[in-house]
Amino acid sequence: MKSIILIFRQRFSSQSLQIANRVRIVMLRVRFEKSKLSLSLSLSLSRRTLNRVGHDRDEFPQENKAMAGDLAVIVPAYNEEATVAEIIRRLQAQPVVSQIIIVDDGSTDGTYAAVTPWLNDPQVTILRHEVNRGKGRAIRTGLEKVRCAHVLIQDADLEYSPSDIPRLLTPMSSGQADVVYGSRYLHHPQLAKGRFVLQSGIRCINVLCRILYGVRLTDEATCYKLFRSSDLLRMQLECERFEFCPEVTAKATRLGLRIQEVPINYESRSAEEGKKLRTTDGWCAICTLWRFKRWNSGLADSHHSEQTTHRQFNVIQCKCASPASAVGNTYSQNHSQSTTPQGMVFPTP
Repeated sequence: MKSIILIFRQRFSSQSLQIANRVRIVMLRVRFEKSKLSLSLSLSLSRRTLNRVGHDRDEFPQENKAMAGDLAVIVPAYNEEATVAEIIRRLQAQPVVSQIIIVDDGSTDGTYAAVTPWLNDPQVTILRHEVNRGKGRAIRTGLEKVRCAHVLIQDADLEYSPSDIPRLLTPMSSGQADVVYGSRYLHHPQLAKGRFVLQSGIRCINVLCRILYGVRLTDEATCYKLFRSSDLLRMQLECERFEFCPEVTAKATRLGLRIQEVPINYESRSAEEGKKLRTTDGWCAICTLWRFKRWNSGLADSHHSEQTTHRQFNVIQCKCASPASAVGNTYSQNHSQSTTPQGMVFPTP
């Protein structure tokens, strides 16, 4: 009996040992597969992180080199004496910017005097309105002097940083978008303290854009808007003040252009510091979105083709004519001029 029990114990112990060894082998294999999976995931995440860090550090990404020298920046300025010179210096520090158009919109302070050091700079074009016409009209004036295939709107108050410009160029240069908006709230959707009314109004406009035009935006009212110059000309802009933003949003969607947002940095200022946006401009934005709901993009294309032909004919005439006697590239009153009803002063050739 003892021998039988001993034999049973030996067989049982050997079988249990084999089972335990098999379990250990299986566990080792499972651990090995888990380690391989975690290693591959960590490598993938590290590569993505390195790519993201490299993109953030590089102010001039590789994919944007195709657009080098092909971007014009329009800067409407009204009583921005303290910041307009600094914004020009920051824009000139961006390799992708080839043309800077400053539009002094009838300023009553020293804004024009602050930009006079750039009168003879070939990269900077300085335009003036005799009276204040509004931001939209200033942008339309600057658009007439654009020589580049792409155009960006930049405020002169330093709320938007030109270091974010390469980030806006990436979706357009890669073919992912036709229009790019720099969103202040894409990564920070919460309402900021002291800006409840303004941000709530922007959210209402965003919802209205989605209802009327089917486009989802987080910051329709952002200043940073990047377009192809040809698309902006097709829109036949009519804006005078801050309704520029809802007008281009409405017409871009009516033209079938793809709008994409990218996050940007933003440093807000108060009305005491010079901010000019008012509550009434929100109601104007709502009316503008409703007004252009049935805007005919087909008629705009036909009108744009005729306008392009007319502009090309004018360019040929200008090449044959003698150059103007104005010094530099500013519309200065020190030379012979003719004034339009809109208040713009043009040199007479």
